[in-house]
Amino acid sequence: MASYTQHPQCPIRAYATVADYIRLGTEMGVVLGSLGYLFVACNEARFLGRRMFLENMVTAPSRVMFLFSCILVQVMVVLRFGCLTEWEDTIAVLVMLTTAPYFLFFSRGFKKVGPFVVMIYRMIQGDLLRFVIIYTVFIMGFSQAYYIVFLTYTPEVSEDKNRTNPMSSPTESVLLMFLVSLNDFSALYDAFPGTKHEIVAKILFVLYMAIAAVLLINMLIAMMGNTYQKIAETRNEWQRQWARIVLVVERSVSPQERLHNQLRYSQLMLDGNRAFARHQQQTDDQMVEMKEMDALRTYHKRNVLRRAKQREEQMKKI
Repeated sequence: MASYTQHPQCPIRAYATVADYIRLGTEMGVVLGSLGYLFVACNEARFLGRRMFLENMVTAPSRVMFLFSCILVQVMVVLRFGCLTEWEDTIAVLVMLTTAPYFLFFSRGFKKVGPFVVMIYRMIQGDLLRFVIIYTVFIMGFSQAYYIVFLTYTPEVSEDKNRTNPMSSPTESVLLMFLVSLNDFSALYDAFPGTKHEIVAKILFVLYMAIAAVLLINMLIAMMGNTYQKIAETRNEWQRQWARIVLVVERSVSPQERLHNQLRYSQLMLDGNRAFARHQQQTDDQMVEMKEMDALRTYHKRNVLRRAKQREEQMKKI
């Protein structure tokens, strides 16, 4: 292995101590593991087809993020050989951020945390997205208005002469308005006397706090509370998520391997079909859940038949 003296410009490629060799082993494990996952994903796309593979990915956003992180790991290998340390650190941050949510994919199948994971997905896809669209409109308008106000800012007029302009650029004004909506407004409000439009700035401050910090934030809380109530009322949500996890995992395996594994855990029924049988003493609540699951399966079969008939009718029209 190379020593530090052989790579004076790239210390991260130097392996001299025991800790360095341990780091090398773990790095190789991460690279090989990500390559293996990418190989499995490519194999899955091959026997599922592009359309089915995309549908499978849409049902699991955290899995898409993990697949993206595996691709970024391979990019880090190229950056390591090019000794681009700063870019490699940036990619490493993205890898850590896109890897952690993959644990939520498997947490959906547990009764204690499954409904909460579904709530997070629903709130991000629905409530938070609508809120961000409306919130962006207001924050962009107020931030640019304050940027124009602070063009006349002079530190000598303010109480603290060492204070710098808090909105020296349009980007800084957007970030500061975001902090103000989180009730961190001391830096902004104390700088109003340093401008030539102090009264206008205070009027804008009152309007912004009333709209963004009070109205919009409470509206977001109300929408999230409504989503929480809808999901909490569904008793078997965790079982439905568990079934979706099983479906996603089964689709990642080739049909031949699925059939082979089915022969190992299933039993032959009287009608010639195979099924998974399990003997268990069930409580009254579990019996109610089983009946509800049977109702869901019946509803699903009806939907499948209805969609098949609709496709046949469309084909006949064509």
